Amino acid sequence: MKQLLVLLFFISSIWVNAQTKAGYFDHQQVTDALFGSDITENLLEKLVVKYRDSIEFKLLAHERHTEPYDSIDLTEKELQALEDSIKKMELEIRRLNEDFLLRSGMLKETLELEKEIELKSYIKEFCKRNELSLLVDKADLWYCENCRDYTQELIAFIKERN
Repeated sequence: MKQLLVLLFFISSIWVNAQTKAGYFDHQQVTDALFGSDITENLLEKLVVKYRDSIEFKLLAHERHTEPYDSIDLTEKELQALEDSIKKMELEIRRLNEDFLLRSGMLKETLELEKEIELKSYIKEFCKRNELSLLVDKADLWYCENCRDYTQELIAFIKERN
């Protein structure tokens, strides 16, 4: 009986090892091939244009406001009002710049997160289809004796799905 149990254990361990397939993929290569930076760059460019236009509008409005004072002597009160106006405009531009930096950073983070969520769903589907029990990013892999690089197959799989 003991020999039968040892034999069954040995056969089941061979079967389990035969079912365990592992591999890796180059995350950067996959994301570059599938998503590129076009979407992110286009959205950021639109954001840059929006903020640049806002700043230019504020500068033009300020120039129109201060132009009449260029050729005349100003009283102390008028000079102080003009300086206050300039400080206010500088503050508004600084706020616009800070807002732009915040929004552009949030936009990048959001897009990256969406890409990762989409990629994870593709990887899960790819693993099921190819009966892989493990597929990791090449950068996270230290050692794997019988692992295979699935980068190109994963790229082809995702492109086929799109």
